[in-house]
Amino acid sequence: MLELFADQWVISYTFPLAPTAEFVFSEIEVTNKDTGEVSITVAVTNTGGQSGSVSVPLKINQTTEDEKTVTLDAGQSTTVEFIVTKNPGTYIAEINGESSEFTVDGSESNLTGFEYIIIAVVGIGSVIVVVFIFIRKRGPNVQKVLKNHNQLNQEETEVIQFLAEKDGKAFEAEIREHFPQIPRTSLWRLVRRLEKLEIVEVKKIGLENQVILKK
Repeated sequence: MLELFADQWVISYTFPLAPTAEFVFSEIEVTNKDTGEVSITVAVTNTGGQSGSVSVPLKINQTTEDEKTVTLDAGQSTTVEFIVTKNPGTYIAEINGESSEFTVDGSESNLTGFEYIIIAVVGIGSVIVVVFIFIRKRGPNVQKVLKNHNQLNQEETEVIQFLAEKDGKAFEAEIREHFPQIPRTSLWRLVRRLEKLEIVEVKKIGLENQVILKK
């Protein structure tokens, strides 16, 4: 309140204006995560006298990757984070003039959880297949066969051992060639005896008989 005596007066005054919002960006920080993702952060501070909003664009190798908008009161600060996934290589991240170079190592995995499950299933399946093939390829246990059939004579034992050496199977002609001392008729009766004992099985392949040693 002003008390003035009678006269004409000129009164002037000035309204002080608060400075507008002004934003400052600090140095970018880049962190490689175990999941293969990359975290890029930057601190933003409103150094002005009023609240305001600012756009925070992320560029990687001069290409806009993402953009966020933050609103800050006067004097307030915040950290803006971007999560990106990149293939192995070297990149330059830039945010409002601040830049930082980072490298994505080839050993980092960019796989999702579902892809990890797929790989695990395929890996287990591969192990099962390898074990199955190993079991299939593993020759018959000759010692077990001979132990369970101790009534076998020497010629029968030698034929069984020959089949084992031939991965468990051989044509009748191969057996005759290997045992020329055994007459053809006697050799065939020998094979039939082994078949009755369920030690071998005989399959007709074309015009030839194949003798297969059971496992």
